[in-house]
Amino acid sequence: MRHTQAIILAAVLLAGTVSGGCTRIHSAEELTKDTRPETTPVFTDAPKLEFSADGVDPYANVIAYYVEQYQKDLESDDMLQPFTYVLYDMDKDGTPELIVRTGYSEADYALYVWTADADKQPVQVEGYGNGAHTQIYGSETELGFFINSCHMDTEYIAQDYLTEGNSLEEVQIYAYQMENEAQSAYGYYDLTAGEGFFRLDEQSIEDYRYKASPQVKDAKTVLSLEEYQKQLEQLDDAHAVG
Repeated sequence: MRHTQAIILAAVLLAGTVSGGCTRIHSAEELTKDTRPETTPVFTDAPKLEFSADGVDPYANVIAYYVEQYQKDLESDDMLQPFTYVLYDMDKDGTPELIVRTGYSEADYALYVWTADADKQPVQVEGYGNGAHTQIYGSETELGFFINSCHMDTEYIAQDYLTEGNSLEEVQIYAYQMENEAQSAYGYYDLTAGEGFFRLDEQSIEDYRYKASPQVKDAKTVLSLEEYQKQLEQLDDAHAVG
């Protein structure tokens, strides 16, 4: 069973103190509880079409569908932001999954996942992930991908993974609402501060290439989630970290 050195201990120790609850990061076979926040995306993902692989790229026709959808919608909304994607091996089987962010506003962004079957044909994964106010992260050791949703002084971290039934499930790792201005000024937790974690660099679907997405380490220092929470607990409007 894989273990995450950067977050796992923090999640266990913070279970009784962090607003919203907190759980350890599990391996895929242990994950059963879906705690995804309720979302109502306006964008309806691709219908069940018979997509086929294009040479060595199983997702070429899938991307073509999203590009066509985006360009059509752009005709009626010239302020529409491009859909984005990452290619990342969620189940660590050697073939990357395609994760596409779609939606017409920040409030209804959603993450849809495509995988490839044994014949390298694209398969749409059932369900979707929360894409509002989020960034997408990967892990050197853990299955699935991670989202870090930060909005209006509230942070929510979750792990999304593929089940054997080819559906997307989500489990909450961390949730916290800033309690004062000092905490807000200190800022949200950066997952790349945790050992083995990296941000997946999203690109426009119009710039698509069948190549694993760049893995970015934004954090300047190493800081576990537990250490970050302790720093927050020392902050109020009259005191700094110390």
